[in-house]
Amino acid sequence: MRTCATIFLGVLATAPAICAAQAEGGEPAERDSGQLAEIVVTAQRREESLQNVPISISAFTASDLEKSNITQARDYLMMSPNVSFSDDGQTGNRSIRISIRGVSNVSLGEIASPNALGYYIDEFNVGSVASNTINPGLLDVERVEVLRGPQGTYFGRNSTGGAINITTKLPDRHWFAELGGKVGNFGTWGGHGIVNVPLSDTFFLRGVLNYESSTGLVKNIIPTGTPNSGYDQTDARLSARWLITDNFTADFSYSYSNDTEGFDGDVNTGVLDLDTMSIEGPTFRPISDGLPYYPQNQRLVAHGTPEWNRNGLQLANLRLTYDFGGFTLKSITGQIRTRNSRMFDQDVVSPDTINRRNEWHADSTSQEFRLQSKSGNALDWVVGALYARDKNERYNRIYLGTEFTYTYPDTGETVGLAPPFPDLAINENNSSFTNKSAALYGEVTWHFTDAWAFTAGGRYTHDKIDNTLTGLIAFGSPQPDLAGSSSFNDFSPRAVLTYKLSPDVNFYASIARGYKAGGNNLNGSLPQHVRPFAPEKAWNYEVGFKSEFWDHRALLNGSVFYMKWSDLQSDVIYLIDPTDISSAVSLTESAANATSKGIDLEARFRPIEPLTLGFTLGYLDATFGKFPNAVVYSNEVDLSGRQLPQSPRWTGNASAEWSKEVSDSFSWYARFEESFRSKSFSNLQAVAAAPLGLPQFPYQSPSFAVSNLSAGVNVGDLTIRGSIDNLFDKQYYTGTGDHFGFAGVRVRPHPRMWLIEAIYRMR
Repeated sequence: MRTCATIFLGVLATAPAICAAQAEGGEPAERDSGQLAEIVVTAQRREESLQNVPISISAFTASDLEKSNITQARDYLMMSPNVSFSDDGQTGNRSIRISIRGVSNVSLGEIASPNALGYYIDEFNVGSVASNTINPGLLDVERVEVLRGPQGTYFGRNSTGGAINITTKLPDRHWFAELGGKVGNFGTWGGHGIVNVPLSDTFFLRGVLNYESSTGLVKNIIPTGTPNSGYDQTDARLSARWLITDNFTADFSYSYSNDTEGFDGDVNTGVLDLDTMSIEGPTFRPISDGLPYYPQNQRLVAHGTPEWNRNGLQLANLRLTYDFGGFTLKSITGQIRTRNSRMFDQDVVSPDTINRRNEWHADSTSQEFRLQSKSGNALDWVVGALYARDKNERYNRIYLGTEFTYTYPDTGETVGLAPPFPDLAINENNSSFTNKSAALYGEVTWHFTDAWAFTAGGRYTHDKIDNTLTGLIAFGSPQPDLAGSSSFNDFSPRAVLTYKLSPDVNFYASIARGYKAGGNNLNGSLPQHVRPFAPEKAWNYEVGFKSEFWDHRALLNGSVFYMKWSDLQSDVIYLIDPTDISSAVSLTESAANATSKGIDLEARFRPIEPLTLGFTLGYLDATFGKFPNAVVYSNEVDLSGRQLPQSPRWTGNASAEWSKEVSDSFSWYARFEESFRSKSFSNLQAVAAAPLGLPQFPYQSPSFAVSNLSAGVNVGDLTIRGSIDNLFDKQYYTGTGDHFGFAGVRVRPHPRMWLIEAIYRMR
């Protein structure tokens, strides 16, 4: 923490000069083209300047998304301090696990259902999905906000570590159409269309359609298997806006997404994981099928079974807003249905030995009412109520194939891989998870002087969690059905003190708590067949500042935080009887406590009109507290004081953009970015690797710095733009796939990728 405090105090040392210079200038003037554009966010459920919101936020405007070629979550997360992710591809090309300030789902695989982060699209929570974490396409999006720290009052519903808030573009009264086509390496091509149609003075429609296809990063050398990790992705959205009266507005949107994909885009490392060693024995020799391992091989695998990942999404959202003059009443009604169908070659080698089949479905609905005052009064207030129902249904089947031995070509040695029982169900079950949640929340801000304001609020939440486990078969033997139910109540408060030193310099100090509901473990092998686990709760203490200076040509924001949470939920897998594989237990346990502390810094400068420089820096020290009896694949290990998963110590991003408008019909831009992440662990097995005597590679994801380049030219209504990701073709991976496999832990390569796009706009 000393390093973090030193950096932060060094930044604060510059504040008096900044503040003095700004105070002399009085109220900011209207911004011209040489100044930084004002960024508007909705982190407090009202449109406000980013600089006035007492929350640590990274915000990306529509222009940022376009010029940086941001098309999915990993692109903007890479540019956000103290945010980490693992794009392991285990539920498709967009599969991702996210951590903010060290808060994530501490899991060994795919057990966790509730997320530790809130995910919102147009004010509707979309966090409960079949693939665990949603990662929507970002075409025709107005803004993306990454909020760090607990966001219980406004976002609630598992926003323990923070929230991601996406705002799409609304239909308006101006006719507009856009057509685009793109082509890139790895067989990538696609196109999109956008149209905005004013049907009357008060009713407008907007449609978005995007398609992308690729042959994928990885190819299969076995003819009987799926040929590659390619994909075909379709995203569509239809939005309507109806200005019913001068005071009453209705906004509706329907989104559809369908992904048809091949196998996971990862390759083998030859380093066996604990799950495989516990079954095959510690002396088992990895199977290479004649292929080198990563990093020598980043393009080829040998999978003997057909595989697929198919994801679907349907989302409907209705927002009704009535303006009473001094305050507004808003209703948000939403439903999201998602599915994931997965066929996976579990052994990840040429013999057809073990396969996995998943059919996962999720359905989430919610109704929220919010009454909120207009800004600018001595008292700003908001009250709201929400009811939500999340239901996840999962069919899982792990079964034997048709080949049960393998002969190593170099030695001629033949080994048995599994007992010779074709199509035997090793594990088969239907599980369901239902959360019925009701919440009341409120917050009031008292501006007791022109400079000082105090905010106090909180959210009361009641969660009822129901789980069922039916149709369970373990090694061909039917097991009894199980069911469990638990209820949890929580009040999460928030308090903020803000001080406006000048119109462009704000300081704040906040205290907030986050909450994630508990649940039920169901397993017939447990001494208690139903074993509830406790909710996860976190307190966050934060001090920060937001400042603009140099006549709005420079911006510097920062915060220092300390977070402590109890009953950290952690997934464990072990054998109750070490000699009996059928006694395997997968459950969630409370891992005692953990702490997270660090700093967030973001800066932006425009030294001359065409040039904009950006810089972010995050320092994070996130560790388990007392966790002496962690269980990782039947191994008990002391993880006390060890680094949390997905918590790199340092994160940073630097960018330089030159944007020049030559005439009314001609402009161009070029942008260079460099992103850095220090070494980290992607999951609990990786954290336990060192104390268990496992090698550092590949469990510890190494530090990396990756460069991206993008450029574009606008000539009248035509835009040509291109991008190169990983410009210098650095070798790196963000996490590991540690499930059972005869060829070892798997990692996803990130080779250099280029894309060229042409867009024609009609107004």
